[in-house]
Amino acid sequence: MIVSKMESPEATRIDYQQGTKKFTEIVEKLKLTYSKLDASNWYSVSEPAYNSILEDSVITAIAKTHNPYLDHLDPILVSRKYLLNKQYIYEKVYVLLTNQTCEFELPEGSNALAKGYLVNIYGQPGDQDYSNYIDIYFSCKDHSKVESWAGKTLTVGNYTNYYCITFNGVTKERLKVKNYWYDEQQDLSDWDEFWVAECKKRKIDPLSQLS
Repeated sequence: MIVSKMESPEATRIDYQQGTKKFTEIVEKLKLTYSKLDASNWYSVSEPAYNSILEDSVITAIAKTHNPYLDHLDPILVSRKYLLNKQYIYEKVYVLLTNQTCEFELPEGSNALAKGYLVNIYGQPGDQDYSNYIDIYFSCKDHSKVESWAGKTLTVGNYTNYYCITFNGVTKERLKVKNYWYDEQQDLSDWDEFWVAECKKRKIDPLSQLS
């Protein structure tokens, strides 16, 4: 089962759920480079997709549960990034974001949902520091406004669309726009509902945070 499709200026990335043939195929290929890899805690894994900021082809694995050493960051989701040529591994931590706590400019009418950033993993290869690059995930009812920011036409999902803008966290420069589209309802297709649930866990009133 395809759980997500993402388009960026560099590539289109497709993510497959654990238990599917494509999931198994990708994991087996990844083990050729990372022989000690354990995918038992993965919800999904992506096909390789080039990332111009990381300057590498990257496979993304979304974890079912995160490691306890990340608890102090209060993540709502964690994934692992495998850089295939550099052979680096990073955690990507996603933390709850609201319009009140978002420091970055988004298209008019957007609602900030999460912030994502890379974390070096102790004992794993990955010497380069990418922590200055910040991903801001958001919803926007007006797809055309996001397209204006992206400067290009973006795929429209039959069910939902959500978005991400990558910023330089120091200069606040906008680097690229990513579009996630879903053609039917499934586990990852309703970011807004997930965001509301995470707000309530933290005793935040979701309605007070919306545009």
